Amino acid sequence: MDLNKKCKHCFLALTSENAAKKNAKYFRNECRKCRSAQVIKKNRGCPKRKVYANAYARKTGRVRMYPCELCGMSCYKKYAKAFCSDVCRFLSYVEKTNSCWVWKGAMHRKGYGKLCFRGNKTAVASRVSYELFKGAIEEEMLVCHTCDTPACVNPDHLWLGSHKENMIDMVQKGRQYSILTPHQVFKIRKLFKEGVKNSQLMELFNITASQVSNIVARKIWKHV
Repeated sequence: MDLNKKCKHCFLALTSENAAKKNAKYFRNECRKCRSAQVIKKNRGCPKRKVYANAYARKTGRVRMYPCELCGMSCYKKYAKAFCSDVCRFLSYVEKTNSCWVWKGAMHRKGYGKLCFRGNKTAVASRVSYELFKGAIEEEMLVCHTCDTPACVNPDHLWLGSHKENMIDMVQKGRQYSILTPHQVFKIRKLFKEGVKNSQLMELFNITASQVSNIVARKIWKHV
């Protein structure tokens, strides 16, 4: 039945099927979709009416269930894709091999995975993996790899250690960066001026990108 009026928000022609009801007898000057949005907006941050707002939204079709992208379980969509849990969302970015779980999502410059997690704060993927599959992490502790692969998020390859323990592990495995001589520093600056890239200098002298940048900018080794 046509109500001969339009929604005051979106100007949609209202009928008895798409109009929001005021009570059993009267209709509002709003369509169901706009009424749902207004109810949620009005009651946002009000704990007593939050349940009512969510129930109203589901009743009017504003919120509906979606199958989880990974396991197919019905859930409410929180992100661009539907995931029923943090574990399913996390595993959707993982490619499992015979040993490592390789992260296929966003990456840090040093090769570590990253994603938004709990409160939309950017977190390192290996730390998220440890929290999801093993337990909580103290703030001062680092998540270290037994496989020495930064992109790996296999919880069986992760262990907790202090900065000192991580450095000892690095030395024992021969992964420490080389100690430069003044001649090498002079050569790095010369090669950089000739157009050699940072990544090539890193491999050539076994140092980090930050070391290369600091040497070239004379933030370190100023006397050379």
